[in-house]
Amino acid sequence: MKADFPCLLRAALDLLPDIKENLINGFKETGIYPLSTQEPLKRLNKIRIANLKRKKIEHRQYYSEQSGYVSEPLEEGSYSWQIEAPNSSKEFYLDYEDNISSPMSCNDWEASAEPSNDVCLVVVNGDDILLVQFQQSNSLKNLLNVTMGDHVIVTRESYNCPGRVLDTGEEGAFVHCMKRRHFYWGWPSIKNTQFYDWEQILCKINAPKLIKKGCYSVPELIKQKVQDIDKEFMEINKNPKPSPSVPKEKPPREKKEKSKPVTKEDVSKVAEAVVGMDL
Repeated sequence: MKADFPCLLRAALDLLPDIKENLINGFKETGIYPLSTQEPLKRLNKIRIANLKRKKIEHRQYYSEQSGYVSEPLEEGSYSWQIEAPNSSKEFYLDYEDNISSPMSCNDWEASAEPSNDVCLVVVNGDDILLVQFQQSNSLKNLLNVTMGDHVIVTRESYNCPGRVLDTGEEGAFVHCMKRRHFYWGWPSIKNTQFYDWEQILCKINAPKLIKKGCYSVPELIKQKVQDIDKEFMEINKNPKPSPSVPKEKPPREKKEKSKPVTKEDVSKVAEAVVGMDL
């Protein structure tokens, strides 16, 4: 049915020549003109699709690290900075104004709608184009002069991790990260390779020191922890926390005397007093 849909619209335009212009305007507003199955798909937001793919890959890699397996590498996905800003939708309609008057047969439309391997999507929102231009103009550079085989410290999931650079690129580098083993670091049996931006690569370090079999020490991270502890200690001394106020002791409650039970003598005394009263 999807392949026959353009042919049915073309037949409607041929059978109703009086309202042909109104039909074309309505088809444009609904996003189904020009009459090709691929053209409505080209109006999708390319930036949004790329971000969804990136989040899906990061989600897989996070759970693969927890289980000890590594999923597909990040270079197979697409990123927002790798997307070229396409033409707007207004320019897209201007390209097809010349083809409105020239009718095409169903076979011609089916031939033009053949699927291609190239992804060509049109961004309708102008903010996405500005975002792409901003990211392209502010591309990060390798300021640390990191090369293949260097040991670096990267930041991920709000903590720092040492690793070895396997390959470098314009936007970042592929780093094989170590894993924490109690008080030491160790290289995982399966390569935990991920792509990191130059902003995520903090500094270059010396090779980790071997403590015992499979256990390494990273002095740079130890120094960093000591500095962080010193900063926290200095901040606490500058701004000491007020001592908690001691709650006041409540006065002891007065004990109430328990009422004595009524005896027969009490009842007889009350009866005598009532009889002796002048009513």
